Amino acid sequence: MGVEATVPREGDRGPAVVAVGAVSLAISSIAIALRFWSRTQSATISFWWDDYVLLVTTIVSHAFLSLNIAWTNIGLGKHIEAIPPGSLMPTIYISKAAILLYAVCIWLIKVSALLFFARIFSMSRRFRVSLWGFGACVTAWFICTAIVPWFNCSPVSKTLDPFIPGVCFNRMRWFLGSAFINAFADLLILLLPMPLIWRLHMTLHRKISVTFVFILGYCSAFLSFGRFIIIIRDPTVMSVEPESDPFYHTVPLLLLSMLEAPFAIVALCAPAIGQLINRATERGRLTSLFSIFSTRWSKSGSTGATGDSEVNRSGYYEVHDYNGPGTEMSSNKFSPVPPGFGSTTAFAKGRESAESYGGAVAAIPLGSMSAARHAGAV
Repeated sequence: MGVEATVPREGDRGPAVVAVGAVSLAISSIAIALRFWSRTQSATISFWWDDYVLLVTTIVSHAFLSLNIAWTNIGLGKHIEAIPPGSLMPTIYISKAAILLYAVCIWLIKVSALLFFARIFSMSRRFRVSLWGFGACVTAWFICTAIVPWFNCSPVSKTLDPFIPGVCFNRMRWFLGSAFINAFADLLILLLPMPLIWRLHMTLHRKISVTFVFILGYCSAFLSFGRFIIIIRDPTVMSVEPESDPFYHTVPLLLLSMLEAPFAIVALCAPAIGQLINRATERGRLTSLFSIFSTRWSKSGSTGATGDSEVNRSGYYEVHDYNGPGTEMSSNKFSPVPPGFGSTTAFAKGRESAESYGGAVAAIPLGSMSAARHAGAV
C-alpha cells in the first residue's frame, strides 16, 4: 500500500500581521508625540497621570506589536505543516508572552480612559467614587487575565510544553468569557460620563452630538465587541490543537487585538492634538489647510466664550457654576475638592478668585460644547 502524500496548503497571513503592526506603531507613535508636544506648548494644562499612563500604554503596545511582527519570522500566519518542528516551542512561548502583554495593554487603556475623564470633568463625590470603583474592578480583572492563562494545565509546566503528560481545562470558555467581560467593561466606561453630559444645560441636538463624540472617541470598545463576535461565531479560533491550524487560523482575531491599543491611544490623544492644531491656526500656521475648521470654531465656539466662561490657551472651556449676575444656574452640584491637587484635573483645588467662587466645573474640550450666560444661547 502506498503512502498518501500530504499536499501543503497555500497561504501566508504573516504579511498582514506585519502591515497592521507597522502602521499601528507609526500612528500611535505620532499621536503620543503630538499629545506631549501639545502639553509642552500649553500654558494652562500641565502633565498629569493620564499622560504618563498613556505613555506607558504606548510602550507596552509597541512591545506587543513588535513581538507579533517578530513572531511571523518563525511561523505566525503560516499553516501548521509549513512550520519547522524546531519552531513549535518558541511559538508557544511567544504566544504566552503576547497574551500577557495584551492583558497589560487592555488594563492600561481602561485606566487611561478613567484618568482622562478625571481630567476633563469636575465631579461630584458620586462620580469620583464611580471612577475609583471602576478602576478597582478593571485592575482586579487584569490580575485574573494575567494569571489564569499560566495555570490552565496540570501540571503547570504543561502550559508551556503541551507535549508532556497532563491535562488542561477547556480554554474556549475562558477566552469567550474574557472577551465578553472586556467588551462589557469598555461599554460601561464609555457610558460613565454620559449622565454628566445629559445634565448640562444644552439643546437636545447638542447633547446628542457630544455623546456621539465620546462614543467615537473611545472607539476601541467596538474592536472589543468585534473580538467577542469572532469568538462566538468560531470558538475554535483560540484552539491550540494542531488540527485547528492555530498559527494561521487565529490571525484575524490577532489583528483586531493589535488594533485595540493603537485605536485607543489615538482617540485619547485626539483632544490634545486638536488643541495643538487650534494654536497653530491661531498663530497663522497651516491656515489654508485648517481654514474650514477655524471658520466653524469662530461661528460656534466663540459665542460661548464670553461672560462666565473663559477659553484658555489649552483649548478648553472652563464653565464656572456660580450665582453671578444674569447667570442661569446649572442643575449640577459639585462637592468641594480636596486641597493640594493641580488646577487642571478633576480633583483640582478650587480657584480663589471671586469669579470661580463655588468651584470650577467641567473643563470641556474645545468644539464639544459652548457656554453662555443664558442656557437658551447654547
